[in-house]
Amino acid sequence: MDIQGIEAHLLRLVNIESVSSAPSYIKDDAATSLNQAFQEIWSSPDSDYFTREEKSLSTIPGTKAYALESAIQDILGPIRFTATGKPIAPCESKGELHAFGPIFQSRSGYDVDQGEPQVYYLDRTRSPSYGDEVLVVNLLLAPTPDKAYSITYDATLECPSYEAADFCASPLPSLPIPHKYVETVLLPIARYHMTRSHFFKNKDLLNALADDYQKAIRQIGYLDPQIYSADTKPPQIAERSHTK
Repeated sequence: MDIQGIEAHLLRLVNIESVSSAPSYIKDDAATSLNQAFQEIWSSPDSDYFTREEKSLSTIPGTKAYALESAIQDILGPIRFTATGKPIAPCESKGELHAFGPIFQSRSGYDVDQGEPQVYYLDRTRSPSYGDEVLVVNLLLAPTPDKAYSITYDATLECPSYEAADFCASPLPSLPIPHKYVETVLLPIARYHMTRSHFFKNKDLLNALADDYQKAIRQIGYLDPQIYSADTKPPQIAERSHTK
């Protein structure tokens, strides 16, 4: 199931069968529900399974800094050479990495010949190009690579976020979750959050949606201690207000 399939399921909860005829403000509700589902999954105790992904990069001779993908929040050690599994040691500070020669090679100066990287540092900065909320992560290596090396690492991914326009984008944005969990985890949680919509009127469905939500939550290692009846909505699913 892709993002358009998710949208269709969510819109049917507010009695809209044709995606193309859905008003933009209801599509906004669907996007919000999907985002809330991902936020809940990403904040669960077992989120590591969903947020962790193995990545790799190839070094360039003479280049010491590598900007990581924007979706990467952090790197989980060890960083290692793909071919051998040999780890690259982390530095505690950028200054330690810059002083690689004196600290690690007992040199009197800071000039170091290019060679196989032995240490790394993750340089995290805010990007003025995208606003202060966006964190840019650069991987710094020392010594500066003298040739192309394949490096593998485990990364923690940022929680994805979607807008209504993404439902009809070309190409469609991917769902960063294993396919087998889209229908059993992501969709039930998103459907439950869609009950917050001002346009959700079918109260008879609420108990079934809550049951499906609880089953999904159990699968990610987190059980909400409260199960709500159709007559009482919890604060987190209070109806959304809209300005048309």
